Amino acid sequence: MQTLLRVSLSCGLAVFMFLVLYLLKRGRLNLRYTLAWLFSCGAMFIVLLFPSIAAHIAYRLGIVEVVNAVFLLQGLLVMLILLSLTAVVSRLNEKSTRIIQQVALLEERLRTMEERSNVPAALADERNLSQIPTEEKH
Repeated sequence: MQTLLRVSLSCGLAVFMFLVLYLLKRGRLNLRYTLAWLFSCGAMFIVLLFPSIAAHIAYRLGIVEVVNAVFLLQGLLVMLILLSLTAVVSRLNEKSTRIIQQVALLEERLRTMEERSNVPAALADERNLSQIPTEEKH
């Protein structure tokens, strides 16, 4: 691998790692996902520093061009990250469904309790409207 290409790729990976760490510091990324991205960058740094590793992997996999093995490695790492994110989205979707169902049950329970206590509907609506938070514009 040419020296200029290795330096350019190293600089690009360093900028990407800095961006990931910056997003972590600002609270935009969770530590779990930051570690996945940093692991991916670390693997690519190792391949850049020791190109013989990529050549060995390419030879073992029967890939003629080393760059194709590097693309394969990076593609697999990105697929693993996407799989973990898909699992997280699925869990969050299930949680939000459960929360929505619980809120609906609580609203029904509240409605039933209001009907049993003979609270006039206008008064109940007025009380509910006063409890709704309003968004403040900054």
